[in-house]
Amino acid sequence: MEEILTFLKEPFCSPIKPDDYKLFRSYFATESTIISNCYGNSWLYLTQAAHGEEFGHELGYKYVSSQFLAVIGFFKRPYSSPPSYHFHIIRPMGVWWEESFTQLCRRLWEISGQPVYIKKLSSEQYAHFLQKPHFHGVEKYPWHPLAPAEDDTYPEVLVDIKQTLEDLVGGGKHELKTKYKRFLDRFKMSLQDHDYNFLLASQARQIVESFFEYEKHSQTHLSSANDYYNMLMEFGWQEQFRNDFWKGVISINSIPAAFYAAERLGSGTGTGLYANLTLYREYPYISEYLLLHLMEKLDNQNISVLNLGGSETAGLHSFKSKFKRHFTRQMHWTVYSEG
Repeated sequence: MEEILTFLKEPFCSPIKPDDYKLFRSYFATESTIISNCYGNSWLYLTQAAHGEEFGHELGYKYVSSQFLAVIGFFKRPYSSPPSYHFHIIRPMGVWWEESFTQLCRRLWEISGQPVYIKKLSSEQYAHFLQKPHFHGVEKYPWHPLAPAEDDTYPEVLVDIKQTLEDLVGGGKHELKTKYKRFLDRFKMSLQDHDYNFLLASQARQIVESFFEYEKHSQTHLSSANDYYNMLMEFGWQEQFRNDFWKGVISINSIPAAFYAAERLGSGTGTGLYANLTLYREYPYISEYLLLHLMEKLDNQNISVLNLGGSETAGLHSFKSKFKRHFTRQMHWTVYSEG
């Protein structure tokens, strides 16, 4: 679209390239000392949240200036009539020069003629922006009528891995433990977990597309299969950073049944889960099994926290909150508009 072409002519703006991972990683290390285990401090999240497949740039766009990095996407607002396209500034990181950041927001607003969404802000950052001219709470310009801040409508859920696994083998009953046991009773002998590689791309893609066939009639499921194709990509640098990613395909009786993708958050002992896509209609409780199975793998590598992200709906938030040993963190969106 014309807006993207105009944006790419701006200073410091360019498409995200695979080799940008090392640049991003340097910012994640710094940001993790400010907000520990933040879901937005990851390559998988940012390239998903900004993906520009519609415009020929699968990983989205970036604005890099001196000590500042912002990932930028351009998307159609759901249910907008007439259709309106908006820039998203996602998890801005580094040293913020307030005047230059406001100029970036203003320029994106001028290019698109539409409000600009700034997402994945901490409570402190959000409160600061609301004191400034032209920055508004997302309730003034909700992204979706039922999920005004998309996956930050409900807070991020961060699970204590070790305590959760201890609950699993300890005495007493609870819903998650019961479902995990029922799944294993039925499928344990036919399960296989395959570490992801490019040879499994077609199987993983099949799972992604089948999952979204399940979800296509949901009014508040804002994601689509396209949003997960970045996680199927493999890059030359991944071997060097193999201990920072956990991706795999789970099969049952040699039939692909689930795809998962997780990434270390910054340089600490937390991990974010970015894909838990399962054929849950054919295999009851596989989603619960997959989460606990991944936690076992993470625990073996001394990862202590699994961030499941925020949620668009109360139902999804309730599913993530099944873990007794968890805490929450609300992240925020704000909107820039001079209209």
